[in-house]
Amino acid sequence: MGLPFSPEPEESIVARYHEALRPEIDVLHVAGHPEETPWKFRKHVFDFPDGIRMIASVDKAPGLHALHLSFSLDGGFAWIYNPDTLMQRILALCEKFSGCKKKSRVKCLISPGGVAHFYFAKLPVWKENETTP
Repeated sequence: MGLPFSPEPEESIVARYHEALRPEIDVLHVAGHPEETPWKFRKHVFDFPDGIRMIASVDKAPGLHALHLSFSLDGGFAWIYNPDTLMQRILALCEKFSGCKKKSRVKCLISPGGVAHFYFAKLPVWKENETTP
């Protein structure tokens, strides 16, 4: 089970976002140790006041080295959004926190549970202490 929904101001999310990017997540290791999955740790979980939950990590595996942002909507907030405005909000958050435009996306998928997952190539210009936004 994931963490309880705990909204915080967007400024607070921006201030602590860099913590979610280190250490990088070894996807194969986590597959064998589900207790270590990022959505179980507050440093990776960001709850916005408008009901959106973002989970951020940098994932690595053979053939994969990417910023991974996933988004879901807390059920109590579903009435705020129609599908178009929800997707616009999610895409704006993707751009803000990834620093990448839509065409930089490597992969986008929706899980069976309705969670939107976006992967962005780990760009060579990223520096050890450089973070987005």
